[in-house]
Amino acid sequence: MAEQPIKDVYSLLVPISGGKLIVPRTAVSEVMGYTPPHSRPDNAPEWFLGMVRWERSEVPLICFEAACGRGIPESSSRTRITYFHALKGRLNPPIIALMTQGYPYLVRVTEGVLSPSEKPEELEHAPVIARIRMANERPLVPDMESLEERIREFLPARSGDAEVSDA
Repeated sequence: MAEQPIKDVYSLLVPISGGKLIVPRTAVSEVMGYTPPHSRPDNAPEWFLGMVRWERSEVPLICFEAACGRGIPESSSRTRITYFHALKGRLNPPIIALMTQGYPYLVRVTEGVLSPSEKPEELEHAPVIARIRMANERPLVPDMESLEERIREFLPARSGDAEVSDA
């Protein structure tokens, strides 16, 4: 039986200050109300906001806008924490928390509504794979693998952490 090409991809548009991110629906584990982070590593950059509680673990909370060279938006009643699965699994637990400006919402992405767009020059060194055009939106595709590697630089080693080979 011949494989049918995938025609629709269910994705989430994640609101951030000044725009949106687009990610596969399965990339997001959970969305919760905003709680201020704690235990920020001394040597961490501005975008690494600190640690937040998730289930029975502490996970890193980051600000995507600050990782792109913009400021950290003020938290408001709309601010949420969106928990993403870490793709490389090199964090313990393999979760990254992102400060977002509302609830992600489901969109069906089809070939007819999607087209590539130029990556803006100001995002050249940002954790962004691309900007796409999708109907009236121009969301960013975040580079979650790059963020995971950046985060690892600032987390203290924990017992039970195993080095994962890239081989």
